[in-house]
Amino acid sequence: MWFVPRDGTRRPMPGIRPSDGPWLVSLGWAAAFVALAALTRAAFEFLAPGLPAYPTFLVAVLFAALQQGAAAGLFAMVLGAIGGAYFLVSPLLTPAHWTAASALYFATSLLVIWGTEHFRRRTARSILEEQRRDRHEHLIVNQNEILARIAAGAPLSEVFDKLVRTIEEFSEHTMLGSILLLDRDGIHLRLGAAPSLPQDYNDAIDGGTIGPAAGSCGTAAYRKEAVFVTDIEHDPLWADYRDFALSHNLRACWSTPIMSRSSRVLGTFAIYYREPRSPSPDDLDIISYVSRTASLAIDRNQIETQREMLIKEMNHRVKNTLATVQSIASQTLRSAGQSKAYETFASRLSGLASAHDLLVRDHWDSVEIHDLIAQTVVKPFAAGMQRVSSGGPPVRLPPQMTLLMSLALHELCTNAAKYGALSNALGSISITWDTAKTAEGQNLLSLHWAETGGPPVQPPTRKGFGSRLIERALATELGGVAAIDYRKDGVVCDISAPLSLEPA
Repeated sequence: MWFVPRDGTRRPMPGIRPSDGPWLVSLGWAAAFVALAALTRAAFEFLAPGLPAYPTFLVAVLFAALQQGAAAGLFAMVLGAIGGAYFLVSPLLTPAHWTAASALYFATSLLVIWGTEHFRRRTARSILEEQRRDRHEHLIVNQNEILARIAAGAPLSEVFDKLVRTIEEFSEHTMLGSILLLDRDGIHLRLGAAPSLPQDYNDAIDGGTIGPAAGSCGTAAYRKEAVFVTDIEHDPLWADYRDFALSHNLRACWSTPIMSRSSRVLGTFAIYYREPRSPSPDDLDIISYVSRTASLAIDRNQIETQREMLIKEMNHRVKNTLATVQSIASQTLRSAGQSKAYETFASRLSGLASAHDLLVRDHWDSVEIHDLIAQTVVKPFAAGMQRVSSGGPPVRLPPQMTLLMSLALHELCTNAAKYGALSNALGSISITWDTAKTAEGQNLLSLHWAETGGPPVQPPTRKGFGSRLIERALATELGGVAAIDYRKDGVVCDISAPLSLEPA
């Protein structure tokens, strides 16, 4: 028994093997059930002579139809009629009774066969619908996983491989998927993913050119429209590739171009079958889904690539600008006999450049505070000295805060190296921080700088650039609060500023 779904292909009904179809098999099952019914009826003959025979054979018809379908039921009906006739030859039954019993038997048997076949078909459809729902649920789960990988910036090869395998699993591996990417030259197609196609076939199509008669994929990319080749053996688009495809038992190939948001061809998605076949509405939905998802992945990858190129270019230009500023300062200040002022300026410029390098490394998104302290405090001022301790929860600082905090920490370190804890061999610095929420629900960073073991501190008679930067710039630019306390046993600085990012 065969079930014909929407796509027009013939498939065996669930639970029924294709080999069950031959008449001989159905006849064998029918004969077995009728023989069993005859033995049962013969056993009852000793207990109740003249008992109606046909009800026993109706049971045989029912079981044969349930097991093998209508054909087996019809065979059982005929064999049961023959067997029942043997038991009807009895002096207790008149010919009129025999005729009526036979007519009732045939009518009831046909009704049983029809009902059984209807039940089998409904059961088969229910099973198919349940399987279809399960496949769709599995597809949705995989779709979400693929979108998550795209959002996380996973490599295109990984996304494409997962995408193609998902579609192949959804089709119960009746289709073979392939994604090709259009090369930068706009002429050649490069392999993106084809996990189930033969490797030598993938090697052969990698680097193929597009054109008006270049198979399914090359033609689809050239025309910028879907190309459905339902029979490779007889389609002229495959004239140059027909023998190679048929040698790998590839009989049909549907290809659709992967388009960008600006209607530019990015590549192609192809579905291969091992028999000639036309696309169904479900197939068209799958093709559309894969094309959209692949386009999204390629677009995002290209955007990320362009973003990285722009950041590198910006970094290069900023470094050139800083170098130019440093050169101008050197020529201006040194020629004026202000070498000390130049060294101070160059040191501050170097601290700013270090913070800039951290931001470039993290794509100008944010910087981990541990990395900022290591780059602006430990590395330039206390490398190898083991005199700076730091601790606090993981916190990422936004770009503007990173630059200002780096300058503030640089000024504190410069002062410590000249007059404070780093100016002798015994002093040390402790940097701790924590986060809390304000009444408005905003995250607040609190940083505590404390020096110990240095020479006695003498409060400055006037505020220099460093003090003004820490106390004023942080308040103006970040809406924070900073206070420096020149204690006799060591400088203490407390900085509090709102965070625009959640703690990592």
